[in-house]
Amino acid sequence: MPAAILDIEQQLLLLELEPPFDKRDVQLARRRMAKRWHPDVAPSGRQFEHERHLKAINEAADQLERLAEGMRGGRVSRNAVKVSAAAARRARRRTEAYLRLRTLPAEQAQVDWGHFGHLVIGRARRSLERRLRRACIGAFKPMADFDWTWPTRCDRAAIEELMNLDFMAETANAVLFGPNGIGKSTIARNIAHQALIRGHTVLFASAGALLGDLAALDSASALNRRLRHYAGFDLLCIDEVGYLSYSNRHADLLFELTNRRYEKKSTLITTNRAFAEWNEVFPNAACVVSLVDRIIHNAEVIALEGKSYRLKEAQQRTEQRAQRRRRKKT
Repeated sequence: MPAAILDIEQQLLLLELEPPFDKRDVQLARRRMAKRWHPDVAPSGRQFEHERHLKAINEAADQLERLAEGMRGGRVSRNAVKVSAAAARRARRRTEAYLRLRTLPAEQAQVDWGHFGHLVIGRARRSLERRLRRACIGAFKPMADFDWTWPTRCDRAAIEELMNLDFMAETANAVLFGPNGIGKSTIARNIAHQALIRGHTVLFASAGALLGDLAALDSASALNRRLRHYAGFDLLCIDEVGYLSYSNRHADLLFELTNRRYEKKSTLITTNRAFAEWNEVFPNAACVVSLVDRIIHNAEVIALEGKSYRLKEAQQRTEQRAQRRRRKKT
């Protein structure tokens, strides 16, 4: 039987903590309770009970610390605790309703489960539509229509492995490197779409738009909120790094965003410049080495080579128009 998931009120009870609280308060409560429930201080025969209780305390503290990190100002208010607890109770009621339906007699379950299943499917559909709108992927060619023979260098097995999203399970990054028009953005959009279908939150943005949005914010609090927004997506796709040159401020902002996501969330980057050339993309920026180091650590870097597929399609369209004109003359 799966272990019960504690809601925020139960977590606070375990740590003997009262709202409002911040990350530091949680850490102090964790240390205090760890001393009390450490197996070494348990009475004879109760070591296992203390060990299990201490594990629950640490799990509760981890969740409360993550909650505090995500709150404005890093502090969890009483009202936030009430809202979170109410959401947990609603989720628990839905789960209990589902379990009751699964144990009903066949005839009754067929009717009730049909209604419940309709609600679940509708909720899943609306969730996907909402995440698709937020993702800003735009129109793209599916991988089924991708011409694998056009690039002179293309690791198809590695790209198909990215499509399985194994790198997201490891909170690793992925980098697609190659010249213009070779298909980097198409591959990135397909990976982003696959992540959406699997239930992840995704944002697809060009480097220029993302860094411009961050650089336009003057207020420190507004900038911190925006960075937290970008850092929260399960998969962040940054397209076209290297097509423009950026100031030191842009470099610092990209470093801060990368640092917030480092080993917590996955980032997918497409670029036409080798990492050794990123000093030209961010000239005079002191953080370029550290930025690249965080991006490529535990990352899948896939290089593509070949001529522009866009140029090939443009030439084909020009030839087709010329043929139509010749046929009209004859």
